[in-house]
Amino acid sequence: MENFGIKKYLEKFKNIIFQKEELYEVISKIISKNLNTDISSKDIKIKNTTIYIKKINPFFKNELLIKKESILSNIKKEVSNYNITNIN
Repeated sequence: MENFGIKKYLEKFKNIIFQKEELYEVISKIISKNLNTDISSKDIKIKNTTIYIKKINPFFKNELLIKKESILSNIKKEVSNYNITNIN
């Protein structure tokens, strides 16, 4: 009986981790599509309401700034339960 309680408790953490990985994948795909380059989900970090992208070419960084509003709009459509307001 106790094992079932622990299993259920651990399942919650498994679901949270999966949701986070899924979120990073969706954001990665949206940004990659808009910039016409591959951005790995491992290169994305989210802190508070801002997305940070590591290891990005300066050309694509400029492109990101130009298309920022469009990318944020697409992210809000796909992931409505997260409040993402900025990309750096």
